[in-house]
Amino acid sequence: MPASRLLPIIAVAATLVACRAMAQTTAPAREPGDLQQRLDRLAAELDAQRERLHVPGLSVAIVRDDTVVMARGFGERDLQRDLPATADTIYAVGSTTKAFTAALVAMLVDDGTMTWDDPVRTHLPTLAFKDPATTEHATLRDLLAHRTGLMGMDLLWLSGEATWEDMLAAVARAEPTAPLRERFQNNNVMYVAAGRAAAAAAGTTWEQLIEERLFRPLGMSHTTTSIDEVRDEVHLARGYAFSDEDATWKVQPLHSIANAAPAAAINSNVLDMAKWIRLLLREGRQGDDVLISTERLKEMWTSQIEVTGDVGAGMGWMLSTINGRRLVSHHGGFGGYSACVALLPEEGLGCVLLANARATTLPALATSIVFDHLLDAEPAETADAGASLDRYLGVYRFDRLGVDVTVLQRDGRLALDVPGQRIYDLEAPDADGRRGLRGFEPIAVAFEESADGPVPALSLFQRGEEYRLPRRGQSTAAPGPDETQQADFPGAYRLEETGDEYDVRIADGALVVDVPGQIPYTLSAPDDDGWWAFREVPSIAVRFDRDAAGVVSALTVRQQGRETSLPRLGIGAADELPSALDVMEMVHLARGSYAYEQLSNMRLTGTVRFVNQGVEGTMTVLVAGYDRYVMLMEFPPFGWVEQSWVAWIGARDSAFGPMQELDGPLLEQLKHAHPAVLLSHWRHWFEDVRVLRVDVVDDEDVYVLRATPRGFPVQTLHVRAKDGRLLRAEGRLVTTGGSRLPVRTTYEDYRSVEGAWFPFRVITADDANGRVVVQFDEVQVNRELTEEPWFMVDGQGLRNDRGEAPE
Repeated sequence: MPASRLLPIIAVAATLVACRAMAQTTAPAREPGDLQQRLDRLAAELDAQRERLHVPGLSVAIVRDDTVVMARGFGERDLQRDLPATADTIYAVGSTTKAFTAALVAMLVDDGTMTWDDPVRTHLPTLAFKDPATTEHATLRDLLAHRTGLMGMDLLWLSGEATWEDMLAAVARAEPTAPLRERFQNNNVMYVAAGRAAAAAAGTTWEQLIEERLFRPLGMSHTTTSIDEVRDEVHLARGYAFSDEDATWKVQPLHSIANAAPAAAINSNVLDMAKWIRLLLREGRQGDDVLISTERLKEMWTSQIEVTGDVGAGMGWMLSTINGRRLVSHHGGFGGYSACVALLPEEGLGCVLLANARATTLPALATSIVFDHLLDAEPAETADAGASLDRYLGVYRFDRLGVDVTVLQRDGRLALDVPGQRIYDLEAPDADGRRGLRGFEPIAVAFEESADGPVPALSLFQRGEEYRLPRRGQSTAAPGPDETQQADFPGAYRLEETGDEYDVRIADGALVVDVPGQIPYTLSAPDDDGWWAFREVPSIAVRFDRDAAGVVSALTVRQQGRETSLPRLGIGAADELPSALDVMEMVHLARGSYAYEQLSNMRLTGTVRFVNQGVEGTMTVLVAGYDRYVMLMEFPPFGWVEQSWVAWIGARDSAFGPMQELDGPLLEQLKHAHPAVLLSHWRHWFEDVRVLRVDVVDDEDVYVLRATPRGFPVQTLHVRAKDGRLLRAEGRLVTTGGSRLPVRTTYEDYRSVEGAWFPFRVITADDANGRVVVQFDEVQVNRELTEEPWFMVDGQGLRNDRGEAPE
C-alpha cells in the first residue's frame, strides 16, 4: 500500500478483471478429457460475454503444448457491412506492443550489443531528464519497467502529430512525480525512448529491427507497425465505442501513432499473435534457432518493481498468479480496439484476445475464462446440492464501485454476477462460512444469515479487506450510540502526507466519514477499545483521540495493521459560523458580479503548462453572460483541445479524437468551467451548500464549504473571508469513460476586470494530467464578436475564427 494513500479501498473489478494474484500453491492441471467439449463450452461463454459487454467483434487464439487449439472469431468486425470477425481479422494490439520492444532489447543483450543496465544515454544521447541524476543513471531496465519517476505522458504522442524527437525534448522539461526507481508509473514515451535506443544500437530503425528480428523469422506476415499499412486491408476490423445513452456503437476513426510505435503501434491478427506466443512458450526457440535466450526471458519475466501488493512489473509484461500458477500478461487498448496476451509458462498455455471495442474489459476478462475452462477440474457436487438457495438470491449494492452485484443460481450452485465482468461460481462454504469464487478462491463472500427470510447482506473478502454489500431494499443504518455521544466528533481531519481532508459528520443518526475520491463510510458502534468499524468495510476502523483537555484532536485510522493519525482542523462553534447564504451573498457581491453583468463579452488570453508532461502552449477563452463560453488550448506540435458551451449545447473537440457532444455529468462539469460561474450567486449552480468550518491560513480566516453541484460530484470550496475570493476547490473530475478522478484546483493572482475580480492563475492537479498551470496575461472586454467562435460545427470555432469582428 503506497504510503501516500490512506484507505485505498481496492476495487474488486480491478482484481478480477486483471487476473491478479491468487492462491500461492500450485493446483494440478485438468486431465486432458474431451478437449473439444471444453473448447465448445468456452466458445459459448466467450460469445455470451461479448454480447453482454456490448463488443461487436472478438477474435481468440489459444496455444497449448505448442499447438494452436483454438483460433476463431465471434461477432462482427464491421457492423455497417455485416462482416464477421474471424481468426484472420486484424486489430490494433495497443500496449501489448511493449513486449515486442522489450524482446528486441533482450535479443541485443544476447548479442552483446547492449545490456539491460546500460544508461540509456549510451545509446540515445538526446534523452535527458529534468532531474540531472536521472539523466545520468536511468537505464534501459528503468524505462522498460516504468520506474523512471515520470507519470504517464500521453499528451505527447496521442495526437500522432509530434515526432519522437519532439517527445524526448518534452521529457527534458517534465517535472518528475517520484524519484527514480521508487514508483511504478506507466509511461508510453519511455518505451518510445527504449525502442529508439535499441534501434540506434543496432544501426537501424525500430520498424526495420522488429521486422528483421521477429516478424520475418516467426512468419508474422499479416503484422504491421503502422495503421497506414492496413487502412485498405480487407480483414481490418472497424473500431467502435458503445454509447450507453442510446445503446449504439459509434465508429472510431483510424488514428496513426507511428510516432509512438515501440509502445503501442502493432496491428495483427490472432493467428500471427499465436506464433509470437508459441515462441515465448518455447523459451525463445524457433526451430533450430534461439531468437531469445532463456536467461533473457527470465529477466523479462522477473518483477522489477511492485505495481500493487500482488502484481509486479517485469520488462514489457505484468507478473502475477492465477489459480496458483505464474501468470505473465499484458493488456492493450487504443482507439476503438482492446487486447490481451496472457501466458502460463509452466503449463505451456497461452492466449491472445483481440476486440474491436474501446476500453472494454472483455479481453482481460476472457483471459480468466480461458484459463478457468482449460485448467480447473470439472464442477463438483457442493454442499448446496439439493438445498434451497432462495434466501441468498437477490441484488446487493457495492457502494464503493457504484454497482449492483447479483447472486443467482445456476447448475445447482450459487453464483455471483459482477457487472462488466462475468458470472463467478461460488464454492461450498468453509468452516467460517466463506465461499471462494471458483478459480479465484482467495476472493470470497459470506452471507449474513437471518432467522427467517432473505439474508440482509453479504460480505466480500479480498486482499485482507472486507466489504459489506447490503441487499437492495434493506436498511443500511448502522447501530450506534446516541447523538450526545457523537456530538464531539464531527469536523475535518487532514492526512498530512497528501493534504486530503476527511469530513466526519452525522447523517441519519449515525457517524459518517467522507473519504476524498471515495464514498461516505458509515461507522458502526465502537468496540470496548473505542474503535469504530466502517460499516461497508469492517476491516477498517477509526478511533477519535482527545487531548489533555478532553477535546477531540485527531482521528486515527487502522487498516491492514497500520495506524495513521489525522490531526483535526480548527472548527468554530456552530453559532459562530456564518450561514451558507451569508457566504454566498458575500462572494457574489465582493467579487463584483454586478460589474461583470454590465460587460458584453470578454476575451482572455494566456499560457498553459502541463508541468509533469513538459508541454507548454497558449490558452484563449471567450465568455459572455453566464451561459456562453468557449476555450481553446493549443500546444503544438502535440495537439489542441477546444470545448464550448452555449445555452444547453456543449461540445469538445481535440487533436486526440473526434468531436464529442456533451451531456449529463460531462456537460454539467463543462458549465462549471465558465470563468464567471463561481462569481455569480452559487444558489443557481449548487443544489446544496454547507459551511463546514473556519480555517486560519496565513493569519486569515478561510471559510470551508461543501457544495453539491447538479449532476456531478461534490466539491469542497475554500473561500477567503475578507474578500470572498475562492482559493481552492477539491472534488472529482468526471472523464469521458465515466471514471471519477480526484482533482484539486487552486485560484491565484486575482485582478480586477472593470470592477469584477477574476483569478488570472488557475492550477489543477490530478492523476491523469499531473499539474497544469493556466496563466492569463491579457483580457479584453466589450469586444464585438462574430457568431462562429462559439459553435464547433462545420469546421467553425476558435481554431478557424479568432473572434475578430469583420471590418
